[in-house]
Amino acid sequence: MGSSAEWDLNKLAREMWEWCKDPDVVETKRTGPIREIRAFLAQKTHDDIYRLVFPLQWLGMWEGAYGAALVLGGKDEGWVSLNKGLLFQVWHMRIALRLYDLNPIPPERKTFPVSQAQAANAIAHAIAVGLEGEVGWLAARMRAGMKDGSFGRGLPATPLAPYVLTLLDLLNMEPIEETALGPYQGIIESWTADPVTFMEALSKACDYHVSRFRAADGASEEPEFAEYPYVVFPAEISATLRVRMALDMSAAAPDHPLLSGCFADMPTEMPPIRDAVFAHLARAAKEAFPDIDSDFSAAKAAKEAATGAADGPGGPGGQAGKSGDMAAEAGT
Repeated sequence: MGSSAEWDLNKLAREMWEWCKDPDVVETKRTGPIREIRAFLAQKTHDDIYRLVFPLQWLGMWEGAYGAALVLGGKDEGWVSLNKGLLFQVWHMRIALRLYDLNPIPPERKTFPVSQAQAANAIAHAIAVGLEGEVGWLAARMRAGMKDGSFGRGLPATPLAPYVLTLLDLLNMEPIEETALGPYQGIIESWTADPVTFMEALSKACDYHVSRFRAADGASEEPEFAEYPYVVFPAEISATLRVRMALDMSAAAPDHPLLSGCFADMPTEMPPIRDAVFAHLARAAKEAFPDIDSDFSAAKAAKEAATGAADGPGGPGGQAGKSGDMAAEAGT
């Protein structure tokens, strides 16, 4: 694994920026996926929605990395790209998991499409930026699947997964489940302790993040924070601070290299995501999977029915804009 001695924010940010601007990366992770998504959405029918699984994943990674690089460069508009990257990844997971469920092959003979780390980072990111409504279905799916061992079957488990579910419970003021949280255990145990004790526990969680950003030579397991943008964006730490702020608790961040960028002091309100692509994706997914709303937990569905917050013409969570052509707006 990587170590805190190897983790260098400035170096990693430069590497990420160079990766974003590399012509081959731009073609395979941005331009190509946009072409594929645009062509798919231009079709009259969307039965072949499986075509979107990888384009959404690659575009999500590129948008997230590009946005994180802009944020680290002091540009607030980077938050739009960073959070669009999250939404592309969430749609990737939603479609991939639905296709997995519909595949008649027995679970033990097929590859689970989403790792615990991927789902947990997405949930942490959503909590950190106030978009937790976009991942309620994913959290419910992961929570149930971790109990019976079905979520991430055959893929590495991570203490990050139960920790982000615990954060979601704290945010929603629901009882938290007793479960092993590994390096995050101290955070929960010191949740109501004095700020100094809490920051010491949070600092240890930061140490874990910077030790898990790069796989050791020859290792087959990919650590939790190896993918962009989470190499440099400590979503689980930012999510922790945001939950405490929401609960009117001390949200002081420890003095740690992981938090030396802009992610310890995040905007209280995120700029809106105005991209018609998410509304188009919602409609195409509903057409391909008429029962896709069953992917949501009963509690979330009931809440949405009461508040009118369900996915609709405005796209996921009402974040998408009302106008604009997908061809012009996707991935910009």
